[in-house]
Amino acid sequence: LYAYGQFHVGRILPGVHVGAVDLSGLDEAQATARLTEAFAGYADGSVRIQTGTTDVTIPYSAFGRHADVPAMVSAALAVGRDGSAVEQAVAEVRTAVKGVELRPIVTFDDAALAARVDAALVPLEMHPVDATISVGDTGIVTTPATRGRSFDQAAVTTAIARQVESPDAGVEVVATAEPTSIDPAVDTAAVLDATKGASRMLHPLTLTQG
Repeated sequence: LYAYGQFHVGRILPGVHVGAVDLSGLDEAQATARLTEAFAGYADGSVRIQTGTTDVTIPYSAFGRHADVPAMVSAALAVGRDGSAVEQAVAEVRTAVKGVELRPIVTFDDAALAARVDAALVPLEMHPVDATISVGDTGIVTTPATRGRSFDQAAVTTAIARQVESPDAGVEVVATAEPTSIDPAVDTAAVLDATKGASRMLHPLTLTQG
């Protein structure tokens, strides 16, 4: 067992896999090359944000989604290396006989993702517009109010991050950005009431005595 352990110093123990990729007996450089090739597809794909009016697409490359190869190699090299010499020897045998399968690890730039979500949703937001009333040469002039619209970019970013951090995410993930309606300070109903009052004030008034 001692000789077996010494033979695999600096190498991944036989029976260790990351996903379906066999790393048995590979050193750090060899494992890095094999995992880089096997999981290159993690960088390919995009996020589609549904807003109710239009869909916005953000490619994975915009926030650097890719396989975290260094972390996977470190985890693979660490298998069977904990504990005393006896415990390590037992772990080496168990690993060789039963095998150990590690889950692939995905990484991405959180700040870049948040920035791209902001850039996608902010242009779709709308400020509320107050209804107006004024008196012109032809009489009373009004304009209706318009509701505003905003999005919770932080919530959308969190929902996307939860999906893209999974190695099972695939080439497209879909997130929904529910718009929040913003009421104007002066709504159309208030202007209509003012219009009625203004109409009464502008009409000729006849006074009769006796």
